[in-house]
Amino acid sequence: MTTLAAFDLARVEVLKGPQGTLFGENATGGAVNYVAAKPTDKLGSGLDASYGNFNRIKIGGFVSGPIDDSLRGRLALQILYGDPWQNSITRPGDQLGRLRQQQGRGTLEWRPNVQFTSRLTFTLTHDGSDSLAVQFIAPLSQFPALAVPGLFTFPWSRRRAQPIGRP
Repeated sequence: MTTLAAFDLARVEVLKGPQGTLFGENATGGAVNYVAAKPTDKLGSGLDASYGNFNRIKIGGFVSGPIDDSLRGRLALQILYGDPWQNSITRPGDQLGRLRQQQGRGTLEWRPNVQFTSRLTFTLTHDGSDSLAVQFIAPLSQFPALAVPGLFTFPWSRRRAQPIGRP
């Protein structure tokens, strides 16, 4: 649930439970609070990029600063793209595991005087990634006579999963 929200953060707070008084009755085991970065008093920006296995690319950045005397703003964007990493054993030529995620967050902070601050934050996310597929490793039945029909003839991976393009 928090995969797409964990970017451009000021801090992450981990609170030992129970936290029902602060975060509601369903926080009996504790709470993890993601605190988004706030607009800054001075103009600032940043860019972050990384590259990994399966052509995984992650690019993120932000721009923050004053808009006028009482209004500050912050805009943060992040994209994650990657190639597939899983071959299908039941659909030859089909591959899964593509990563396609985009996140954006905009924050406006209005401070007309020292005693009053109002902050409005919008977070937009889109995950167009492939869903993960289960991989049938091997048939196993305690009572072969009660096995599901077709279990022992179903195609299965005779070795551990290998990345695409590797033997």
